[in-house]
Amino acid sequence: MALLDIEELEGLEAPGFWSFVGGFAVGVAVVGAGTAIGIAIT
Repeated sequence: MALLDIEELEGLEAPGFWSFVGGFAVGVAVVGAGTAIGIAIT
């Protein structure tokens, strides 16, 4: 039942939620890469 409930939540609420999570993850990756480049340059 838990898997079905999760699938239902993904179907109903996931688009906005996963867009936020994806955007956040990309932002963290970009900041991390920028920081690594900055450290490498210095």
